[in-house]
Amino acid sequence: MPPNVPIRQFSLSDQNGNTVSLEKLKGQPLLLTFLFTTCPDMCPLTAQQIRGALDQSGSKMPVVAVSVDPKSDTPAAVRSWLTEQHMAGRMTWGLGTPAQLEKVWKDYAVLGQTASSDHSTYVFVLDRDGRRCVSWPLSQLTPEGLAHDIKLIESRGGSCQA
Repeated sequence: MPPNVPIRQFSLSDQNGNTVSLEKLKGQPLLLTFLFTTCPDMCPLTAQQIRGALDQSGSKMPVVAVSVDPKSDTPAAVRSWLTEQHMAGRMTWGLGTPAQLEKVWKDYAVLGQTASSDHSTYVFVLDRDGRRCVSWPLSQLTPEGLAHDIKLIESRGGSCQA
């Protein structure tokens, strides 16, 4: 999916039983990623890179994580994980049925977690108009690079374009 393409909407429940949807967040830029609570390495690293970028940029940009493991990601597990990662209050986690989540994964070309393969690890920077500005694969994600993109989009009033 190339940059500046309209994103696909979704509506899921969050870790507190509230609705999380990109439609509700439209009008402000945000970070979108795909994680699971029992991940031993990539997901905690992704959260720490995002936290570092938010800290470096001083941004309050919303962060939405979508579950890639609906069996393990319960509201209680997510709340505990967010606390452990120091992301409670900074990240909202989209939860749903396998069918609901599989649709979101497909819309974003993300693989879910399975016993035989790891999920896709990306952080998407979305603008206020619902366009994807940047996709960061975990292998290239750094707090400094993501902080740069956060500051840039915020300096443009939340838009991908100047």
